[in-house]
Formats: sequence, structure tokens, C-alpha cells
Amino acid sequence: MSGRAALRLLEAQGDIVVVYDADPAALEGLAEGRRVLGGPWDPGLLAGIDLVVASPGVPEQASPLRDALAAGLTVWGELELAARHLSVPLLAVTATNGKTTITQMAVDMLRASGRRAAAVGNIGVPLTDAVGGDWEVLVVEASSFQLRFTAAFHPRAAVLLNVAPTTWTGTGTSPPTWRPRRASTATRGPATCWYSTPTTRARRQPWPGPARAWCR
Repeated sequence: MSGRAALRLLEAQGDIVVVYDADPAALEGLAEGRRVLGGPWDPGLLAGIDLVVASPGVPEQASPLRDALAAGLTVWGELELAARHLSVPLLAVTATNGKTTITQMAVDMLRASGRRAAAVGNIGVPLTDAVGGDWEVLVVEASSFQLRFTAAFHPRAAVLLNVAPTTWTGTGTSPPTWRPRRASTATRGPATCWYSTPTTRARRQPWPGPARAWCR
């Protein structure tokens, strides 16, 4: 969903987009009016490309991303693309689990206070589909995969719930997901953190803003 939402936003602003997926079946319905490529990866497909927008499920070790980074190309995630087109305040929620419950709770509280709020990201619609909407605040449920390749994604506030020791970056190494998840707490406002074990709290990275932390 987020890949197609990013495609809609890019084309709406006049960009020429080349769509690639290793699975040709994932490209169904996209061929009309644009260049669409599926199957084995060819590094030559990066010729003439200025920006690569990666779908969340594509691992950093995948050949297209590895080659794009090696070529010095700019790589964004879908959240990064959306953030560069939004001026509305964002609240980000991330965790190993429990994200959807807290995201919906936050939206319900904001709506009850009279705010035009919506849940986006892993819940509701992709963040890029919220661009241009009449919102006062957006609550973003974000996985560690979505938080990769972000720089301008700076929520007004962020919530980091439990971080299970079994949830790693997906790179085959031992650092846990809170390294990429730190993007959600690169915030100009407060961060609230809930760690699942004393060990994960002890191994946390320092936050760039004020934070309140609990550990069960």
C-alpha cells in the first residue's frame, strides 16, 4: 500500500517514476502510463535516477538499495517522502507490539478534544495519502522498517513502547530495532518510552529531546 501511495504522491507533483519489484505480480495494474519493471535486478536500472523511494518491506541488504547507496543516490522511505510534503504536527508511535492500540487511543483522545486527527502508517492509510488532507494532527503508527531511510521525519512527539530483545534490525546483526526507531524520537518535543525489560532500558540510546521512561 505505501509503495503505491508514494507513487501517487510523486506523480501528482510531476515526477517521472520508474517502478521496480522483484515480484512481477506485485506490479499488477501499474503499467499504464509509466515504466514498470519486474524480475531479476539490473543495476543499470539506476541510470538517470535522482531519488529512490523504498517500500518498507525491502531490506537494506537488497541489491536495489545496496546498489543505490553505493552509487551515492538519495534513498528515502515512504515516511520521509510524506514528511517533506506535510506541515501538520505528527505524533509517532512505535514498538515491537502494541502500536495499533496506542495509536488509536491517541487519535480518539485528539478527536474528543476537538482536533481533526487521523491514524496513518500501519493503521488507516499510508502517510503519503494524508498529504493535502484537512488535518490538524496525524498519528503515525510506524514499524522499524518504515523508520529506515528517514531524515526530515521529525514528529512533534513520539512514543516508544516495548522493545523485545528478539526484535532486531533485520540486518543479521545484534543491535535491536531501537537504533532505526530513534528516527521516531528525533523530535522537537517530548518522547515517552516503555521498555519491556531492564536490559533493553539499560541498552537504550540517548534521546535528542526530553524523555520519560518506564520499565516493567
